[in-house]
Amino acid sequence: MRTYALALLLLMPSLAFGQYGGDKSNTTPAAGATPTIATYCAGSHASTTPTTANCNTPSAPTIAATGDPLVLYVKADSGVTLGSPSGCATWGAAKASDATNNQYVWVAAATASGSCTPTITGTSVSGTKEIDIYMWDTQNTLTTVDGTPGLVSTAFCTTCTGANTSSSSTGGLALGVVRAGAVTSFSGSWTGLTILTPNGLQMAGAYQVQAGSGSLSLTWNSSGQSAYDLVIILKHS
Repeated sequence: MRTYALALLLLMPSLAFGQYGGDKSNTTPAAGATPTIATYCAGSHASTTPTTANCNTPSAPTIAATGDPLVLYVKADSGVTLGSPSGCATWGAAKASDATNNQYVWVAAATASGSCTPTITGTSVSGTKEIDIYMWDTQNTLTTVDGTPGLVSTAFCTTCTGANTSSSSTGGLALGVVRAGAVTSFSGSWTGLTILTPNGLQMAGAYQVQAGSGSLSLTWNSSGQSAYDLVIILKHS
């Protein structure tokens, strides 16, 4: 009897974890890698119609991997009719628009890795018009947008609260950009990227990984200037 009981005790661990070394069907899968920004770029160009802006500051981006979710922001002067973006992805329809201020955001998967140049062209009735462009290459994210992107015009400020959105889940990658806002730093949980100045125009990007769900606003400090700005959240892959 004692020999039988000892054998049963020795067998119990293998019964608990499966006959062949462990049934892992009920274990929690490891969380995906943290969302990141692989690269980013900006561009600005002013001319008589047509006007074409290329995202090539500090250089044309080198996309890290095929399928990377790309986010493209465009702001054009009043009176400019924008065409569809090209380069790096098949962009399709804009994810959000602010027709009053002629600014838009697109999200699409990169069609290939390597160097490419996001480009957009607009036409206008007359005069010199400007188009500005900013793009992020992201990883460990989806092309699915969490909530509705915010696109606004922010009045003159020094301690600034701009565009707002709201997320329904955690772990997503929030992206923001301020166009011509005389940004000195970002505030709150935002981490600022290197400020780019294509054609002398300040384009300040920022990001954060969402620690929780709910409302989110883009916040920054300024030396005192109005701005146009975007905030958008991509869901975590």
